[in-house]
Amino acid sequence: MKRIGGLVIVIGLISAACSSGSETEQTSPAEPPPSPTTTVARATTTAAPTTTVSGTTGPPAVEEFTVTSDLISEGESLDVVITCDGDDVSPPIDISGIPAGTVSMVVIMEDPDAPIGVWDHWVVFDIEPTDSISQDATDLGVLGTNSWGDARYGGPCPPTGSGPHRYVSTVFALNVLLGLDQGSTKDQILDALVGNVLAQDSLMGTFER
Repeated sequence: MKRIGGLVIVIGLISAACSSGSETEQTSPAEPPPSPTTTVARATTTAAPTTTVSGTTGPPAVEEFTVTSDLISEGESLDVVITCDGDDVSPPIDISGIPAGTVSMVVIMEDPDAPIGVWDHWVVFDIEPTDSISQDATDLGVLGTNSWGDARYGGPCPPTGSGPHRYVSTVFALNVLLGLDQGSTKDQILDALVGNVLAQDSLMGTFER
């Protein structure tokens, strides 16, 4: 298992290049930038690049909760198919050790190294408990809004020449349905998670252009 607690901001202003589906991770978006980090009870911010929510409840899983993917190897370069230089489709995710009492799941993919701060690529909630999320899972749960302002998956697409960025995919097992509206933001979802997290795990891959 690979655990990385907290979100990181690595700010470095770099001009935007091409697109994820249509746009690169931006240096100056038309809309106000996403909230740069998750704080206090909502999540713990440390030097590691991921979202972590405090207030975990419930009994420990018999099997350790673990997230893996055929297209994301911990600490290694992402398979290009899930990026803007490939098919720009969401990655497959395998989940083991789902705790008893899990009612729903949440998946968040984010880039802590984007020029303007943490960039959200994929936010999905109220996912029916499953041990396997398929590649390009377009009918998965309820979509939240990514940092492009769209309720969809947007593949990694860092500015050309900005070096490798980290892409952290976190899966949460919850004891409730969140019941939020489609298009809810990551911050709204993280607020609703507090006190309802049974287990979580993260997987980090890198990508550069």
